[in-house]
Formats: sequence, structure tokens, C-alpha cells
Amino acid sequence: MAISTKKRKAPAQKQTQPKPKKSSVTVETPVKDNDSDSELESDSESSSETELIDQESPDETIENAEEKVNAKPTKYLNTQASKDKNKEQKELKDKRKALKPDYELIRELKRKWELMRRRDNPMEKRQEAVKEALDMIKGKIKEVTFKHDCSRIIQSVLKVGDLKQRNLVAEELKDSFLELSTKKYGKYIVIRILRYCPSYREKVISSFYGNVQKMIRLKESAVVLEEIYTSWANSEQQSSLIQEFYGNEYAIFKNSSKSKKISDIIANSPEKKATVLSNLKKVIHSLLNKETVQKSIVHKCILDYLTYADFNEAQELSSLLKENIVEILHTKDGAKAGMLCFFYATPKDRKSILKTFKEYMHKICCEEYGHWVLLAALESVDDTVLMGKTVIQDLSAMIDKLANDKFGRRVLLHILCGREKQTAVESLCSVLKNLNDEQTPKTNKKSTGYQKLDESYILMDKTSCRVFTSIVKSDYKQKLEEVGQNSPSLGNLVLDSILNVPDLLPRLAVSGVFLVVDLLESPLTKERTKKELGNIHKQLASLKELKIDEEGHEKKKRKVEEKSEKA
Repeated sequence: MAISTKKRKAPAQKQTQPKPKKSSVTVETPVKDNDSDSELESDSESSSETELIDQESPDETIENAEEKVNAKPTKYLNTQASKDKNKEQKELKDKRKALKPDYELIRELKRKWELMRRRDNPMEKRQEAVKEALDMIKGKIKEVTFKHDCSRIIQSVLKVGDLKQRNLVAEELKDSFLELSTKKYGKYIVIRILRYCPSYREKVISSFYGNVQKMIRLKESAVVLEEIYTSWANSEQQSSLIQEFYGNEYAIFKNSSKSKKISDIIANSPEKKATVLSNLKKVIHSLLNKETVQKSIVHKCILDYLTYADFNEAQELSSLLKENIVEILHTKDGAKAGMLCFFYATPKDRKSILKTFKEYMHKICCEEYGHWVLLAALESVDDTVLMGKTVIQDLSAMIDKLANDKFGRRVLLHILCGREKQTAVESLCSVLKNLNDEQTPKTNKKSTGYQKLDESYILMDKTSCRVFTSIVKSDYKQKLEEVGQNSPSLGNLVLDSILNVPDLLPRLAVSGVFLVVDLLESPLTKERTKKELGNIHKQLASLKELKIDEEGHEKKKRKVEEKSEKA
């Protein structure tokens, strides 16, 4: 379609004056007698006056607007009057506070708190302030604790006081631990009692029995419950807290002599398995969209469900958790649950999970438990093109940092070596093997060997393997001890892993990957690499000779056939 180049004539601009802005000034005209001439004269005069007032220049209106915008707030002309007014307001405020009960007591306690909280004061002076404060509130500690402005005073008493003074506070609060846990400031007092009063820990933990499901849903009490579960409860107490998620039966009727794990319940009463899993599913669904999904006790519930649920049920939960896995993999149970999600998830869900990892890839690789989930991804995802564009590409960009990190190095070596005991924890290797053997055939199309070969080649091809020089040319003895294994050389380990993958070494040699050069330069792997490459060259040469012989035989055969046809 041709575009016309003719210029259109611009419409004639009308010479219009700016519209006069209406002024708020009005002119009053005196009322005259019924003389018509005087009325006409007065009307004309008034109209002319209003026109003069209304027709202000635009420059003047802009200047007035700018002055209003830039005008500074007026200050009190009489500063003494403002001071007197503030003083009067302060006195009124003090009078209102004085009407409250225990005003003088709280006021004196705050003075003592100022002495006990400051670290620049001598410890004797701080402890003396604690003693005086306790003498003042003895018998009233519970009342004082529930006042929001006195919570810090009780915290300082628990921190600075001796064991006897701490136990005195805990004794008066022993019936209020659960209620305190739900308060914004009271929760810190319960945490201090757990930390500084060993004889009252059992009492604090037992106060949550029967209320775990309710407390985990509240923002304040969930913090205390997390502190109990991760730091102070033993394995039996942890099981007692967890089993309340299995159903009301286990929350009300507790057997103090023996706690029940989900494995024991299913083994002793198989008919209860469906009920327990159904209750767990309801709890997990109700907590997914809340901050409490980051708590360790919730991670244990998710792990229990994924461990004992059927394949379809586990796959359904994995689909729901795909956006939350990045939030739970920092704990041991959460990382195990994340591993199971990768093996149960559909290819589409796995892709969604990997997208959530992209922003936190370095942090995940270098976490004690977080890198487990990444290893599970490398084992379970059979789409090597996707892994090359997402995970391995991100790892290649930070490979120098990962090679010098205790846990990041395991991810790199897993790509190269797979489930080798020299590069990973033995228990983790067995878990990955079992999951791979059981679940991978249900969700994957490619074989593990082909998948591993592609991932190794992609990593080496993307990084040009310059960073692996440090791995090949040094023993990494100290770092290997951190991993938990003693091996003479990581270079030999890398070479072994390459030789285990069919045709990987010739592919690397042909593509010019520098890892092969590093293997040839290292005194620890030089001879073996030469030998293997020599064998490969011999095989290639023999194949080439055989091919030449076959081609020569075919040529002779064709010549004989051509001669016979001519004859």
C-alpha cells in the first residue's frame, strides 16, 4: 500500500486569548433609586470593574501558584507559648497514665531495667538491679508480664539473673506458657525460659500437647513451636508433637511411655493408614499459602505424607507444592520432601520447580541440605535440553565459586561422576538409587546412562573446563576430608567417571575440551589418559584401515563386473 507524500495544510489557528480565570473577588454595587439612567450607568460601571478584576494576566497567576507551593510552613511566633503548650500536654499525659493501676510500680521497674540492660554497667550493678526488681514484683510477675511495656523487663531479668531468680519467674508463669506464646512480646519470654530454665523445658513443651494444630496456624505461637521442635525437644517429644497432625485420636490420647511414629502406626494398624494420610493432607493444604509452610514441623508432615502415599496422591501433592519447594529445602526433612517431589512430579511440574530455583541457584548449591534437591533434579529430569538451558547453564556461570565450596563441589562432581561414594554421602547415594530405580520408569522416557552422558558433556562444553584444572592438578586432600572420603586424587576420579560413560573421552578430545588437556598435563593422570587415548586412536586407525580395505575390495569388484559386461 503506497503512502502519500503530500503534506496536508495545517488548519488555521484561531487567535484566541487565554480564558480569563474566575476570581473570587466580587464587587458590590450600591443600590440606587428607580432612575433608569442611573441603573444603566451603575451596571456598566460594575461590569467594567469585574472584567478588569477577572482578566488577570497568566504570568501573575503562575507566580501566585508557585509562591503557594514553595511557601514554607509558618512557625510559631512565640516559642515560649509553644513550649508551655507542650509542657501542659505532657503533664496531662502523665496524669492519664497515673490513673492506671501499678503506674508507680511500672515506672520504677523501667528505671531498674535501664540499669540491668546496659552492657557498659558492671555485672554486679546489673544483678543488683535484677534483685531489686524481683523484690518489687514478687507475686505479681504474671500481671506485669502481660503488660506490653513490661515484657522486655522480664526478658532482661531472665537473661541477667542467676538460676534461682530465673526459676522464680518461670514458677509464677508456669500456667501461662501457652497464652504467652500467642502474644506479640510474650513469645520471647517463653523462648527465654526454654533457653535459661532447663528444669522448666518439659513443662513448656507439654503445655503445647493437644494444641499443636491450633498453635501452628497462629503467627506468634508458630515461632515458639518451631523453637521447641528444632532446638529443645528430643526425638520422643518431637514425635508427640507431630502425631497430633495424624488425627484427634493422637492429640487427645497420648501414651507418655511410648510415642507413635507414622511408621509404627501403619505397621501395627494398617487400616488406619487412609485416615492418617487424609488428616495429613488436610493440614498440609491449609498451611500451603501461609508463612508457616517454612516451619520444620510442617516439613516433617509433608515428608510423612509423600513417603507413605500412593503414587497418584503423591504426584497430586507434588503439583501443589511446586511453588513452595524453594521455601522448604533449607531443612533436612524439607530437602527430603523436595527430592521426592522431583521424582513424583510430571515433566511440566518439574519445569515449574526449576524456574523457581533460578534466582537462588547459588544459595541452593551451597546449602547443607538444599543441594540434595538439586542432585535429585539431575537424577530425575530426563529433558537434558531443559537442564542444559536452565540448571547447567547457571552452574557454568558460577562454577569457580562452586568448585571451592564444600557442598557446591558435590553438585559439579555429581554431574561428572554420578552417585560415587567419593563425592557424596553414602546414605544419600542409596536414597537416590532407590528413588531412581522405583519412580523414574514411571515418569521418564530416557535411560539414566544416556541422560548422564548428555549432562556431563553439556557441563564440560559450556564451561570449557578451565576451572577443572584445579580439580585435576591437585589432590584436594583437605576438602576431600570435609566430604568424608579419602582418595588419592580427584583427577583420577574425574578420569574414571569419564571412562565409565561410553564414547565420552573421544567426544571430549574431538571437541577440543580443555579438560582433556588438563588430564594430559597432570602428573597424576598423564599416563592413564595417554594410554586410553592411544587405545582409542588404535581402534579408530584399525577401523579406518578396515574401511579402506572394504572400499578397495568394492572397487575391484566393480571393475570386474564392468569388464564382464563389455565382453
